[in-house]
Amino acid sequence: MGIKRVVDVNFWNDDKVVDSFSPEDKLFMLYLMTNPHTTQLGIYAINKKQMAFELGYSLDTINVLLDRFENKYQMIKYIDSTKELAIKNYLKYSIIKGGKPVEDLLEKEIKQIKNKSLLGYVYNNIKDYDNLNDTVKKVLTSFNEYILNDNEKHNDNDNDNEKSSPLSYNDTSNDTLIKEFENLWQLFPNKKGKNNALRDYIKARKKGVKLEIIADGLKKYLMYIKFEKIEPRYIKNGSTWFHQECWDDDYNINRKITTDDFVEYYNFDEFKENRGD
Repeated sequence: MGIKRVVDVNFWNDDKVVDSFSPEDKLFMLYLMTNPHTTQLGIYAINKKQMAFELGYSLDTINVLLDRFENKYQMIKYIDSTKELAIKNYLKYSIIKGGKPVEDLLEKEIKQIKNKSLLGYVYNNIKDYDNLNDTVKKVLTSFNEYILNDNEKHNDNDNDNEKSSPLSYNDTSNDTLIKEFENLWQLFPNKKGKNNALRDYIKARKKGVKLEIIADGLKKYLMYIKFEKIEPRYIKNGSTWFHQECWDDDYNINRKITTDDFVEYYNFDEFKENRGD
């Protein structure tokens, strides 16, 4: 008997699907939820060539669709380095009957994930959903353990790298970018992995990511930490935040954030005045 995946019929009534999805978008979303590589967890390994082959699309089309669903619709997250994909709200609907066998299966799938930041992505988006299956609620409590252990391992690697690869400020072509980064780093609450964070910042800026995009993402993350009362041990270290390009993350904050909020607590105006434009 083949593996079954649950697709809620309300998919077709969702406002985003009705108002924004093209026929191609609808097919791609259904594919992401039901393809042979999926897991009960909604986080699974799949490479772009597999997607292209199974859908009969070109790689360029797959890249466009992934970008659209991650950045425009904000429904998935794809990690190129590990070729893993997470569907943000999959666990809201995928489990109908729970119990110990389902719990064991989810735990097994969690252990197979290479990039544990995907657990944080899913957890932060569904943890406050009222109608979660009881087994899903139970398994969610273990997400933080895996996320924390992964961050601690990442921190150890960062410390080793900082000892062997000190920063160099001799490259004058990076002076402006270094100044930008230093201003951002002053605001970051968990100052670990500075050398790696700088390298990833310069790499992103040279790829064309605008300073305003990164600064706005940091602003949202700081507000998320404050107003959602995130425990210090769950705040991402600087190296992780920059390496995973978390300025693109969707931070769910249960109140409207104003510029005054940010200026009051983090002096963002002063940062803008001193940035390296």
